Amino acid sequence: MACCCPKSIIEDILKARDGVVENVYFVACGGSYAGLYPAKFFLQSEAKKLRVDHYTANEFCHATPKSLNKNSIVITQSHSGTTPETVHAAKIAQEVGAASITITFDDQSPLAKNGDYVMKYEAGAPTS
Repeated sequence: MACCCPKSIIEDILKARDGVVENVYFVACGGSYAGLYPAKFFLQSEAKKLRVDHYTANEFCHATPKSLNKNSIVITQSHSGTTPETVHAAKIAQEVGAASITITFDDQSPLAKNGDYVMKYEAGAPTS
């Protein structure tokens, strides 16, 4: 599990795959799913050859894209890092050799343990 900035993560993934990335999948549930949409929209709008998609974690697990392979990046997000479907999606990514980037508040969570790269964020106390 490597922790670093987004630019370093992408540089590392490209180096490990001889510069070849074919697909990027954004995968989550609920609010985390919605939170990933702007990144998916931006990447899809700007990419010329890259396949970009956005899946609910359950959909990704039960209808895994046939194009998922070692030249894919799967970005999963769960605030707690314990959402079962999202954890399973990260495992699927690792099983096929895809780069697994996890985004979570808890860098010791089950989701984080299934990520090649973990992006931990800070969250303040809930407000009423």
